Amino acid sequence: MSSPTASASGPAPTAAPRVDLASVLPCKGMLFGASTSIVNKDMDGQILAALKTAFNDYSEDKLAQFKASVDNMIGNMFNQAAAQPVTAVLVDGNDGGEYLTQLQAQVNWAQGLDGTAFAAFFQVLINAHKKWEQEAGKSFVLLKNDYSNSSVEISGFLKAVGTIKWGGLEAEIELLKFTDNFKKD
Repeated sequence: MSSPTASASGPAPTAAPRVDLASVLPCKGMLFGASTSIVNKDMDGQILAALKTAFNDYSEDKLAQFKASVDNMIGNMFNQAAAQPVTAVLVDGNDGGEYLTQLQAQVNWAQGLDGTAFAAFFQVLINAHKKWEQEAGKSFVLLKNDYSNSSVEISGFLKAVGTIKWGGLEAEIELLKFTDNFKKD
């Protein structure tokens, strides 16, 4: 006698894994909040779509390769950010938004994103790395393999621009949270 839930063709197929922005971002060296959204639901969808498009050959059976590619794309973005003369942009009287607009134009996968989504994502990644370093640094001796490519490049960016200079840009990005385009779910 067979089980009432078993089928003649075998076990029921398992559901495909849920793929959202939070599930593809690197975990090593990053500590995101408890929310399932990274920036907000709408912006997360835009960012994930841009990353999938840049990957060119996205499919759920290539999820591990896609995650590794996302880590590299984010790492490359921060590497480009560290190489860009942020101090000149800020000292010349331009605001942080201008700096991020210039950076976004150089990051292939991000060029189609709304500028507010890009700026918010950039800041969320920095905050996640800073939070991880604060929390992990209290409990562990950190080793090289405790970091993703993204987190290493974020550290390099913060070192390149300096905490004081980034603090002004960070404060400016915080102002975006008061716009209708940057509401956390």
